[in-house]
Amino acid sequence: MLAAVRIAVGFLWPSYLIPEAIHDDALFVRLALSIRDGAWLGPYDHLTLAKGAAFPVFIAAMREIGLPLRAAEALLYTGSVTIFCLVLRRLIRSDLLLFILFALLLFAPVFWTTDLARIVREPLYASLSLLLFAGFLSAFLPTTADTGSASPASGYLKAAALGLCAGIYWLTREEGIWLLPALFPVVAYLGLTTSWRGGLRALVKRLPLLRIALALTCFGAVILAVNAVNYAAYGVFRNNEFRASQFVSAYGALNRIAQKEWRRRIVVPQETLRQAYEVSPAARELKPYFETEGKGWAQIACNIPGDHGSCSEIPAGWFMWALRDAARAAGHYRSAPETEAYFERLAMEINAACDDGRLQCLAPRNTMMPPFRLHYLSDALERMPDLLLKVLDIGNPERPQTKIGVPASPPGSEVMQEATGAATSSDRPETTFREKAAAKTADLLSLLARTYNYLIAAGLLITVAGVLAFGWKWLRDPLGVLVLSLGIAVAMRTALICFLDVTSIPGLNLLYFSPAYPHLVALCALGPWLAARTLRDRVRSRK
Repeated sequence: MLAAVRIAVGFLWPSYLIPEAIHDDALFVRLALSIRDGAWLGPYDHLTLAKGAAFPVFIAAMREIGLPLRAAEALLYTGSVTIFCLVLRRLIRSDLLLFILFALLLFAPVFWTTDLARIVREPLYASLSLLLFAGFLSAFLPTTADTGSASPASGYLKAAALGLCAGIYWLTREEGIWLLPALFPVVAYLGLTTSWRGGLRALVKRLPLLRIALALTCFGAVILAVNAVNYAAYGVFRNNEFRASQFVSAYGALNRIAQKEWRRRIVVPQETLRQAYEVSPAARELKPYFETEGKGWAQIACNIPGDHGSCSEIPAGWFMWALRDAARAAGHYRSAPETEAYFERLAMEINAACDDGRLQCLAPRNTMMPPFRLHYLSDALERMPDLLLKVLDIGNPERPQTKIGVPASPPGSEVMQEATGAATSSDRPETTFREKAAAKTADLLSLLARTYNYLIAAGLLITVAGVLAFGWKWLRDPLGVLVLSLGIAVAMRTALICFLDVTSIPGLNLLYFSPAYPHLVALCALGPWLAARTLRDRVRSRK
């Protein structure tokens, strides 16, 4: 019943598109249209391989089967929550707790915020993050409640599904590594408990090596398949150009040039570009763009809070896009191989100037991370309470206005109507059943959001208190290991967002945090229950 309600609300909730967001909403719509037409990602340009293909494929697939995007996202998230709770039945023998956890996860209010009603990847990414977490737990976390009655075929099927999910997850967003540290406690628990019971031989015996190999094979197959399709279509064997070594090297070469004056979020100021123009013919090709159209990117800094200097510099979070635009303006996006060759030449010329002393530079860099400064750590820690307050103050989910930002003509209108079910008229009165139902639903979701704020705040306090009081005991309990893993997932996502906020781009918002929100809800439900159970057992033992 709850699942049906969640899917119905997802179907009723409107979608909206920001057509000016050519790097986000409009890009996903454009790619989905190309996939629908059988042209893969369409003609090659500076945006074709800028983001993973999973979300555009998802949009196109849902359109093909006639399922609105919001309903499809609701179905996928409901399935992810269901699988997560079924996995936890091996750790939790309380049906009441499982039901409460299922309900809390199902109606997480972050999915009703306006930002996530856009045509963006985060709803899909959140579902995949929870599903991947559940699959890993099912594969590696042993429990006394596990009867071991599952057939070998079932284990192999789960391993293959885990690998496929991991591949799709990796192709949805670019920072998938944030979830990996949360999986370490599960492997550590398996290794330590096995070592205590029988040494390394017992550990090897208990590890499902064939299933691990199958999961890795399926993960690699998904990535290689997309790489192969891109090679056939565009001549490069990769799935995302931001992961291409040539682009990363060029970006790293530019931001290794020493700056005279450090400014927050500015990694390649105009002064650095002028130095690059003097020593690199490839860099000089970028000059016409950066001194004309490229100045529009710098205007973004005018609206960014913090000590960013002036409106004349391009913040780090947008410089990577400006660099691609400049290369396109210079004529280097006619084909993917030509693009890679250009960025490789740019990196070689600047690095050579650094090595022979024509430029004053930092150590060689092959990364898009800004040069590290020790105070970034303390700055990021200072920003964490601000992000926590935003998470704990979702407020009233605003019903998206379908008339805002939706074009009446392609690109966008066709996919919006056929794939998402959203209205595309800019001034049509809200008279349809769906719109009236969404308006009524929004009132209930506002109350739900405020309730979640209090529940999560209380759950966090009790969980932290439980860790301080019983932390070591929890590490010997599979459920305690799960709570630890959930806490690490939330902490890693929080740390990533705060670090990006102080170095590159304003990121303290629910859109960026949303992939970890289900993990936070689960943490705030399971932590207090585990604390209460541990306290009860301690009282009984003393009696």
